[in-house]
Amino acid sequence: MKLPNFGVKRPIATLMIFVAILFLGILSLMLLGIDLFPDISNPYASVITTYQGASAEDVEKKVTEVIEKNVSTVSNVKEVTSVSSEGVSAVTVEFEWGKDLDAGVSDLREALDFASADLPDDVGDPSIFKFDISQMPILFFAISAKYNTKQMRYIVDDQLVQPLKRVPGIGSVQMRGGPIREVRVYFDREKLNDIGLNVYTLAEMIDSQNQNIPAGNIENEKRDVLVRIPEEYESVEELKNLIVANKRGNIVRLKDVATINDDYYQEERYVEVNGKSGMVAMVQKQSGANTVQVIERAKEKMKEIEANLPSDFDVQIVFDNSEFIKDSINNLTKTIFTGGILVILIVLLFLRNIRGSAIIVLIIPFSLIIAFILLYVNGFTINMISLSALAVSIGMVVDNGIVVLENIYRHLEKGEKPNEAAMWGASEVGGAILASSITTAVIFLPIFFINDISAMLFKQLGYAMIIVLAGSLLASLLLIPMLASKFLKRKKIKSKFFNKSEAIFTKIEDIYGKIINWSIWHRKTTIISAVLIFAISIGVLLTSVGTEFMPTSDSGQVQMRVYTPQGTSLEKTKEIGLRLQKKIVDKYRDIIDKYYFIVGTSESNIGAAFGQDEGTNIAELSYQLVKVVNREKSSQEVTEEIRQMVEDTKGVEKISISSEDFFRQMFGGGGSPLRIEVYGYDLDETFELSKLVERRVSEIKGVRNTSISRDMGKPEIQLDFNRERLYQSGLSVGSIGNQVRAQFSGLIASKYRAEDEEYDIFMRLKDEYKKNISDIKGMYILNKMGNKIPLENLADVELSQGPVEIERKDQNRVIYVTANTYGRSFGEVASEVRDVLNRIEKPKGTDLVLTGQAKDQAKSFRLLALAVLAGIVLVYMVMASQFESLKDPFIIMFSIPFAFSGVFFILAITGVDLSIIVFIGMILLVGMVVNNAIVLIDYINLLRKRDYKLVDAILTACKQRLRPVLMTALTTMFGMLPLALSSGEGAESWIPLGISVIGGLFFSTFVTLILIPTIYMIIERKNAAERGELK
Repeated sequence: MKLPNFGVKRPIATLMIFVAILFLGILSLMLLGIDLFPDISNPYASVITTYQGASAEDVEKKVTEVIEKNVSTVSNVKEVTSVSSEGVSAVTVEFEWGKDLDAGVSDLREALDFASADLPDDVGDPSIFKFDISQMPILFFAISAKYNTKQMRYIVDDQLVQPLKRVPGIGSVQMRGGPIREVRVYFDREKLNDIGLNVYTLAEMIDSQNQNIPAGNIENEKRDVLVRIPEEYESVEELKNLIVANKRGNIVRLKDVATINDDYYQEERYVEVNGKSGMVAMVQKQSGANTVQVIERAKEKMKEIEANLPSDFDVQIVFDNSEFIKDSINNLTKTIFTGGILVILIVLLFLRNIRGSAIIVLIIPFSLIIAFILLYVNGFTINMISLSALAVSIGMVVDNGIVVLENIYRHLEKGEKPNEAAMWGASEVGGAILASSITTAVIFLPIFFINDISAMLFKQLGYAMIIVLAGSLLASLLLIPMLASKFLKRKKIKSKFFNKSEAIFTKIEDIYGKIINWSIWHRKTTIISAVLIFAISIGVLLTSVGTEFMPTSDSGQVQMRVYTPQGTSLEKTKEIGLRLQKKIVDKYRDIIDKYYFIVGTSESNIGAAFGQDEGTNIAELSYQLVKVVNREKSSQEVTEEIRQMVEDTKGVEKISISSEDFFRQMFGGGGSPLRIEVYGYDLDETFELSKLVERRVSEIKGVRNTSISRDMGKPEIQLDFNRERLYQSGLSVGSIGNQVRAQFSGLIASKYRAEDEEYDIFMRLKDEYKKNISDIKGMYILNKMGNKIPLENLADVELSQGPVEIERKDQNRVIYVTANTYGRSFGEVASEVRDVLNRIEKPKGTDLVLTGQAKDQAKSFRLLALAVLAGIVLVYMVMASQFESLKDPFIIMFSIPFAFSGVFFILAITGVDLSIIVFIGMILLVGMVVNNAIVLIDYINLLRKRDYKLVDAILTACKQRLRPVLMTALTTMFGMLPLALSSGEGAESWIPLGISVIGGLFFSTFVTLILIPTIYMIIERKNAAERGELK
């Protein structure tokens, strides 16, 4: 049984079907999670390896190169980059999109097992970190205290961090700032030398006497008894009295050769939040967990936690990702609701029938509800992508219903009974609306085959739109016939409004008929005009439309990093940073909601491994502005003003400032959009070339915040060994290096347990022996025989300059020159940068490559352009199958280029740049605009089958199909109008989609109404003449 017949003959069953859909849809909506984006894992993993005390060059040679060589052999590896810094190697592996990240990490572990044999013995075990959008902190807490400052870190860890970690969905909670408890052993070098010990031997003594050893068990008939040796230090006093030597009958204890302190030590980092010093706790969610739900749970837990914290503790939320997500989702939801209202008004205007309009309107909620059901079943969330699909579809879902209802009205006007009119009216156009829906849905198929981050995101948009269109088709063929059979009747007496509006519509149809009559008899003029219009639109695209990878969204976050010269103390950097912060807060106090300040290095010093520069010479200032609706300036404008305000600050080497953009981060375009890779092995030569590139690029209009990834260098003391003397002394470079590193960098000798906590016993040289180069020269090295040998007898000790970081890409040294853009389209700036790079004369062995968003944009544009072409071919194939003709679809395809013309014109008028969002709009238009031409061509063919002459068929079809063409076009355009005019959080990123679809559909509709009949006349004229159809 056909769907319309089932709907009319089984109204109760049909009603129950849609009530069930309504129930399941509401249930799914309640269960669906809310997030900013679909859950997509980036195919990145990082291998972090520590090599304490080693210089950047040593780390590169001994660790990074070994790891790079091995991980590069892993399958589906796209790119390998690395950063070698003092004591840390970070190798980042990017896999091809589609690679299972867990499988990739497993392959990396196998590669690292092979690499371990070639790594130095004292290198830490490599750790693998998966890069995921979920690793971005979603919630920041600021903690300050008036009195409990020393114990604050441990109170926070015990009473806040640990309970938060147990909240479902939370992956980790990281702390920044706060003093650390540590048992420090400051040894006296001279006293150690006097008793013939080196620092390593002393560390072994401390650890060997601090053991808790299970030694087996004793078994008898009654029970088993565990044998254990509990010889851990029970107090620091016990550690102080540890016997370390016996010198000529005199016992030497640890306190005789070292100063031992059990205290709280401030790490080389200072944290201040909203003007108060303290700590920051950063919450990260588990991969796949819902952001909004996790944050809500964390907030609920924090209410319990705060009640148990000491009374002088103050906890504030500094950053809450859920606020932007909820505001963006709410904004888009309002857009959908407003679009729905506008669609209803357009339907009412054209139908001028309350009952008919009400029936059509019911399609909207049922189509959207079906989408919620299938989104939930497939594990998706309500996010910006899925909601955008609903916003785009809101005007399209009524198109099928309009066609069905109009045909039912036609049968009613013939005098048929409501049941018969409903069944026949819906059945007659069922095939046509099915084909029309397929042409709209089929355009998304190419996107499902693109292996790219932008396509991966928009797959959900395509999926959601296909579901909505399928729901619309089901409602049009099942629900509308049932309702029409019950509530629609033939009206014999028309209202005054109907008669007046009908007169207006008839007048418009008559004017349109005259235009068509002129165009089909002036075919050359019409075609030439159309060609000129298309050519002009291409000229507009090339001369007046800028390009960008992704539209810039205003999340209200401004990030600034202040770099003072290498070697600057934490206190000096802190002073400069706080001075800048006061200046910024004083000016923007009315629009700054929260802010924090961090300077210094983390405990493990591995921040650089994740692209975060750290050091006592680097300060990070972060500002969260009030919501966009509560301020006149965008975060980008504020960023530019701050840049101008702070650019000439004394004592600062460089300042990097940017406004954080969730959308660009999501699409892999986070960080500076412009990035130039400068390749070359010689560090000094490459650095000079990088400075030249930076200088030339900074002169380009629209370029801001140019920066070089490598610093000028850090002063370092280098040891050049005499290998003959080493051999004679029974020493090696490695053994001496270990002793030097242990003295000047220190080492963790063991652990000390107290109050159910475990603390490091950290050994380091007394500060009085670490002041100048002579302290190193005067150091004694102990060989295996216990002989003391002055270090200066074994090596030349010289002051030199060494690199702070050495970066590599695909096993080649590289320096990155980065920059932001402002006040000019990214595409224009990138094009000019390419020209500048081509004009630079490069030394032999060096190379310059423009990457970053320029590379991402070029790749995405190329793939999406292919998707557009593939969509056009698929649409043609569907129409050829529908018409069983190759000629009619060919005619219809002429409506597509002018949809693109409309996009180019409206982009130029509104000043919106061409981006991947606009490309998505163009892909949508391919499936949309052909439907209007299908309506015309299909009806012309129908009239010719009824023995209409060619010209009469064209004129009659155009006049009679004008209303449904205008109605479907206007419902789609007005449905997307709120999207194009929206404001508030997240709106900037979706405005281009609304603008491009409205512009393309508007222009294509009016060109199609004239051009398609003209082309039909040209192609069919000869055949019509042969059949005698021409007058």
